[in-house]
Amino acid sequence: MVAVTADGLVSRTQEDTRLAERREAPWWMLRVNTRDTLYLVSEQGEAAGLPVHALPEVENPSQGVPIHKVTALGEGEKLAALFTLHPRKSGPRVGSF
Repeated sequence: MVAVTADGLVSRTQEDTRLAERREAPWWMLRVNTRDTLYLVSEQGEAAGLPVHALPEVENPSQGVPIHKVTALGEGEKLAALFTLHPRKSGPRVGSF
C-alpha cells in the first residue's frame, strides 16, 4: 500500500489492515506493487513519477517523507490525483480519498 497523509507525507507499507486502525488515517491510499511506478498529480496540473520501491517502507504513514523531497513537485503543492502503472498491464490503478 502507498499512503499519502494530509500533510503531504508519502510512504509505503506491507500492512494495509493495520493502517485502518490508526487514529491519523492517510488522505490517499493505493494498493501497489513494488514494480509499479507511482504518479502524483498536483492541483496545478504538474505531475511526477517515481518507482514504488524507492519509497520508504514504514509502519505508520506519519513516518513518511515529504512529497517534494522524493519528486519534482514543489513544496506545498496539493495532490489532485495519484495512480500507478504496472509495467505489464495497460490499465492504471487510481487512488481515492
